[in-house]
Amino acid sequence: DLEQVGFLAIHSIGALLLQNPAKRSTAKENKDALTRRLDLWKKGAFFELLSEAREIQKRLRKSGTSKESVSRGFSRLMFNGRVGSAMRLVGKAQSEPLEVTPELIAALESKHPPDGP
Repeated sequence: DLEQVGFLAIHSIGALLLQNPAKRSTAKENKDALTRRLDLWKKGAFFELLSEAREIQKRLRKSGTSKESVSRGFSRLMFNGRVGSAMRLVGKAQSEPLEVTPELIAALESKHPPDGP
């Protein structure tokens, strides 16, 4: 059983050791984490390394930005008059352009009145 874990650990040592401990960790925190993980590796504590990597991956998955949260943030910033911040938020979010359809064109035209005299 330990042999299989060791084999897996050897093939994934780079990802295990070099993973940042937090999303916004400092260089010192990264260095300390690497030193601690190398010590665990030398002691043969593969299960501890794997469980730490799993915990970090769980946190990374949760921190993703959903379309709904971007929409809420955009609306909140616009209502508060922070147009620049709202545009930066939308620019940072991975978004896709809308497909131009007759329905989309009709919806946009209905929102914009014709030119005045």
